[in-house]
Amino acid sequence: MSKTCVIIFYGGRSTEHEIACKSALNFFKNLDRQKFQVAALGIDYSGQWYLQDEKELQTNKNPALPIHKHTPIDASINALLSELQRGGYEVSLDSLVVIPSLHGSFGEDGTMQGFLELAEVAYVGPSTLASAICMDKEVTKNLVSAAGIAVVPFMCVRDFEWNKNQKAIMADAEKKLGLPLFVKPTNAGSAVGVHKVKSMSDLASACEDAFRYDDKILIEKGMDAREIEFAVRGNYEPIVSTPGEVTFGDEFFNYKEKYLSNSTQEFLVPAPLTAEKKAEGVELTKIVYRALQLHGMSRIDWFLCRKTDKFFLNEVNTIPGFTEVSGVPTLWKHDGVSVKDALNELVAWAQERKATKAKLARQYVD
Repeated sequence: MSKTCVIIFYGGRSTEHEIACKSALNFFKNLDRQKFQVAALGIDYSGQWYLQDEKELQTNKNPALPIHKHTPIDASINALLSELQRGGYEVSLDSLVVIPSLHGSFGEDGTMQGFLELAEVAYVGPSTLASAICMDKEVTKNLVSAAGIAVVPFMCVRDFEWNKNQKAIMADAEKKLGLPLFVKPTNAGSAVGVHKVKSMSDLASACEDAFRYDDKILIEKGMDAREIEFAVRGNYEPIVSTPGEVTFGDEFFNYKEKYLSNSTQEFLVPAPLTAEKKAEGVELTKIVYRALQLHGMSRIDWFLCRKTDKFFLNEVNTIPGFTEVSGVPTLWKHDGVSVKDALNELVAWAQERKATKAKLARQYVD
């Protein structure tokens, strides 16, 4: 029997393309070659697919998995299978598992998941529905609120509303939310287009910049809070990690603090919380995981208000950053779970979910 072929889809049509390539490197280095045939598919900024030479990638010395443009292929599973087989892989539709290392749009938002569902390919991570929900911060907040989870007060603004009623929206934000404010695209990650607004004179420019990345933005009440993260893995029952705390020297955890060399961020593991507060965070994280119907892995981020000591959901990342220094692998390592072992679990859960869905009737049976 041939080994399962695990293929990493990475890069993609997103402002987070470069980070996705860095995450892909960690997946690539840690997949167990004794258990799996390993392949990689680079997707460039235009959406073109390029099947990679695994031996060539093994020689890579850069901090990201490069996209070599030697072998362009059509964006279809049949074309991918044919090219893999031509390259010596023993692979079929039933033995293929995809790990999407595609942060943000066209990868983390349900589009790739829907494509893989249609092709009946097993894949790591949450479903089409859960991925789409979690990409949209407004929908996420509304759903977890219905499950009893606290969220930071916010307004959601569409671009056509902004174009018609800019002054009224700004006045409403000042009245309902006060200063400081945070402005962010509703469907984006890695703090792209996010601004802290301390003066109403800066609100318009912050909104305009956020609208560069999405046609819907959030205006949130600023909160003096600690940032607490949990890495979660599991099939439909969540396994929640030790909490970590992000600290940084800038105004907020922006793109520079997350990824650039002059970042001042520190990641404290475990987060300095009381046993009671840690247990509370774990239970709230489980509620969110189940309410949003997550699967495989996610990172669930919280604000812990310094004034009230209350947890407020910040966001959910369904394809979280996975570089060697990212929160998720760091938290798992602290808990004694290696990246290799975690990947073994994730692939098994992807296969199990596919097998469960394959048993469902697709035609009406009287």
